[in-house]
Amino acid sequence: VVSTQSTGELPLLPNTARHVSTTVFLVSLLFFVCQAAYICFIVGLIVYYNASHFEEKDHPDEVIADIGVLLGFTEFTLPLIYAVLYPVILICRKEELRRRYVEYWGRGVVWCRSDSGEARAG
Repeated sequence: VVSTQSTGELPLLPNTARHVSTTVFLVSLLFFVCQAAYICFIVGLIVYYNASHFEEKDHPDEVIADIGVLLGFTEFTLPLIYAVLYPVILICRKEELRRRYVEYWGRGVVWCRSDSGEARAG
């Protein structure tokens, strides 16, 4: 328990500290998984490329272009996955945010259903 007697703030409750620790752990785990997948993919491509084209002195442009496309795809996709899932973790872990977004999604579903019902009738 953290003591903040000098500032007059309430100390963090043990449940709150555990909740925060779990959230930080989940976000850190997500970051680690995305970075580890990226590094494994790069190492795998390098090993595959060197193993399959080790004997050749002149490397075909198609192979180099394919590897460049795959690296570019991975380089931008994995950080985007992290960027999308990071707020999802925060929303799922915070009760007020979760209620707010469930309400937004509920309104959106009702709106979509009312729109499609009018379109079918018309």
